[in-house]
Parts: sequence; C-alpha cells; structure tokens
Amino acid sequence: MPFLGIGGSSDSKSVDPEVRKAEKILANEARHEQRNLEHAVKDVSKVEKSHEKGFKSADKAQHALEKAANEEHATAMELNKAEHKHDTAVADHRNAVKELELSKQNEERLQEYVLQRRSTMEELQNKKGANDRTREGKLSQLHASSTRSIDEGPSGAPTGPDAVSATGDGPSGIQGPTV
Repeated sequence: MPFLGIGGSSDSKSVDPEVRKAEKILANEARHEQRNLEHAVKDVSKVEKSHEKGFKSADKAQHALEKAANEEHATAMELNKAEHKHDTAVADHRNAVKELELSKQNEERLQEYVLQRRSTMEELQNKKGANDRTREGKLSQLHASSTRSIDEGPSGAPTGPDAVSATGDGPSGIQGPTV
C-alpha cells in the first residue's frame, strides 16, 4: 500500500528537497512497517497453526493415552484370567499326581492282597488234594479189608450175600430168618 504524501496524493512533487527527503523517509518507514506488519501477521498465522497442530496433537495424545490405558486394563484382566487358569491347571496337575500316587499305592496293596489270597488258596488246594488222596487211600483200604472180611468171615468160612452166620445174622449183621 503506497504511502500518501502530506498533500494527500502520491503524485505531488514537492519542490523542496527537504520535503522530498522527509517524504522518502516517511515512505520507507511506512513500507518497512507494512512489511513488519505482514511478517507479524504471517508469524501469528504460523503460531496459530502451530497452536492448532499442538492442540490436535495433544488431543490425539490424550486419546492415545486413554486407548493405551484401556488396552493395559484389558491386558491386565486377560493376564489375571490367564494366571487364574494357570493356577487352576497347576492345582489340577498336583491333584492328579496325588491321585495317581494313591492309585498306585492302592494297586500295590491290592496286588499284595491278591498274591496272599492266591498263596492261601494254593496252600488250601494242596492240603485238600493231599487230604483227598489220604481219604481215598483210607477208603480203598477200608473197602479192601471189608471185602476180604465179608468174603472170608472171621472163621474162614464163606460169608457171601446168601451165607448166614452162625448167629443167624445176615451178611451185614442183620438178623436173618430163624428156622
């Protein structure tokens, strides 16, 4: 914007060199002030833009902080769940190990019990077998001696099923018919 001289127009050409010099100095000052004002306006504009960017950046940072805090909270919750799940799994593992140990101890105890019972059963089977053989032997002897005594009788006389003893008894000591 050109500086208007004292007379109101820029076309006025003063004749006086002092006035001209003063007009030049004033015109230069006006231009200089205009440039300074334009620079100041630009600087204010830049600062306002920077301020706006800073505000937006701060707002964005605030949102990022809130998001990070939410993510941290969610992650902490997941971590707590995972720790709880891990603790439960560890406890389940310990219980399973204890249960396995108890089962093995019970199995060993039952195995010993089965072996004892088997041993007792085998002893009883062997005794029974030996006793059965002894009884069979005794029965065989009884049958053999009773067959001989029935066939020969005490006096050596035949005593068959039809023979009557001297006492009148039948073969088995049953009283026979008397005549």
